[in-house]
Amino acid sequence: MDIDVLKNIIVGDFTLLGGFVSYKSMNVLEPQGDIQKLGNGEYNVAVLDTLLRPKLDVTFRYVDIEDYRKFVRQVNRPFFEAEYYDFELGKRVIRTMRMSVFDLERLVGQFTDIFSVEGMSVSFESIYGYLNYEDLEGDVHQ
Repeated sequence: MDIDVLKNIIVGDFTLLGGFVSYKSMNVLEPQGDIQKLGNGEYNVAVLDTLLRPKLDVTFRYVDIEDYRKFVRQVNRPFFEAEYYDFELGKRVIRTMRMSVFDLERLVGQFTDIFSVEGMSVSFESIYGYLNYEDLEGDVHQ
């Protein structure tokens, strides 16, 4: 695979360039609704609808403080557009996502000046679900 497809993640109108330690995209099958418990103690899972939900987990080794500030302004919203490489589909995709996890290992600086952040981990998940991989390909969401 050409590494160029992984060089950046575009969130809103900001491009966060490579430098990541780990990168994982997946489309997770998630149940929608509640499992019903039957009178005999068994569960009726047949009533559950399931949808594929795109997710992206990335950990960056180093992010310049100005890039970090721009990035945070883009993801601290109810939802945003994210462009990234989806391993399962084998291509770059654009999804409407929300941030589900955000963590930092440390800030790097001297005295009151901060230069960068290290070990920034973010997880995004699509606000939409998809019935199948064909719908994922065509971005036909539920």
